[in-house]
Amino acid sequence: MRVFTPTEHLLQAEGQSKTWRDAGMISLGFFRILELEFNERLLLPAMKAVDIEMLISDLAALSSGVSQGAHKKAVEFWQKMMPSLKRAKKDGKGLELGSLELLLQKVVDTAGVDSALKARINSALCQRLTNAGVEAFKSGELASLLNEEAREKYRNPPAHSRYLDLATARACRAYVSKALERLIFFTSDLAHPAPTIH
Repeated sequence: MRVFTPTEHLLQAEGQSKTWRDAGMISLGFFRILELEFNERLLLPAMKAVDIEMLISDLAALSSGVSQGAHKKAVEFWQKMMPSLKRAKKDGKGLELGSLELLLQKVVDTAGVDSALKARINSALCQRLTNAGVEAFKSGELASLLNEEAREKYRNPPAHSRYLDLATARACRAYVSKALERLIFFTSDLAHPAPTIH
């Protein structure tokens, strides 16, 4: 049985041109591709370079300190993130878009009470990025490809059973295509550029 791509579903929906048609699953499909690509190109390869036991040890040391203010927030962040990082390391399971964005935002600055944890992830991510990718990571452009506003517009409505029109699915395709171009540029070996895997 042939599996259709989100683009093929969009073209089919446009051909039917029914204004009432819900295009939510098409839009969700495009964002799923973005999620898979971010994991395959960046997070999962980076996690291969991370010593997860050292991360766990760093978190234990951080948790044993005084838990108030920024310290408490850092402990809470890493306690929530650690199970996902363990799955990424041990099982090759990627993070969801929201968690990916939060992680990229969190580890870009390696200062603070949780500097040991942030530095390990930061270093591993930078090894997977081109020079332009490292700059995009530092400037926040890389994380912005996954921004909450875009997720709320294109991904979250169908994920929560809300209607999405065809025009929004078209806009989603354009957004994801541009984001993938940037991601490929930021993560590919420029001497051997790799096409998107989806």
